[in-house]
Amino acid sequence: MADLQRTYMWLYGCFVSLVAAVLYVYCTASPYWYRIAEDPEAHGGLWYECERNFDVDEISCNDILLVGVQAYIHFARAFMIISSLLILCTLWTLVVAHVVKVLSNKLKIAGIVIMTSTVPVLIATVMYWSLKSDEMEKEHLNAEASHAVILGWVSIPIALVGGALLVVEHKRLLKQQGYLKL
Repeated sequence: MADLQRTYMWLYGCFVSLVAAVLYVYCTASPYWYRIAEDPEAHGGLWYECERNFDVDEISCNDILLVGVQAYIHFARAFMIISSLLILCTLWTLVVAHVVKVLSNKLKIAGIVIMTSTVPVLIATVMYWSLKSDEMEKEHLNAEASHAVILGWVSIPIALVGGALLVVEHKRLLKQQGYLKL
């Protein structure tokens, strides 16, 4: 029975962390980091921006190129990519460790790495949103945080819970093996 519970705890931690990883990847790729309150169809993200051309009443969307882009957008891109790769590589390592039967040695490290992956997401979303809203305010536009930024913020506690489940499972294994006296 204890082995079955341990497996479930590991699976819960992996599943919750996988949900956080999917949210990280979605946030990184999404063109919905902000939207203009006056025109809900005008929106943008790290890679793509759409704005209304009022002369022809049409929405035009453009890629945000690497050259000529403000530094905070590059910074947010880099931090979101780092977080996504970090959590996905950690989950892949857990799967491989489970297959080769060395999972108990990796749970604590994986949990800490997954919890640490939240820091760049927090920095990227807060920094991007604060600088983008200041930029839009200077253009006299009322920008609102769109769902990608909100999902980025939601992914942070999800990843923390997933990482904590893995750390708790590591402690449980140590106690069961007699290495940890509580």
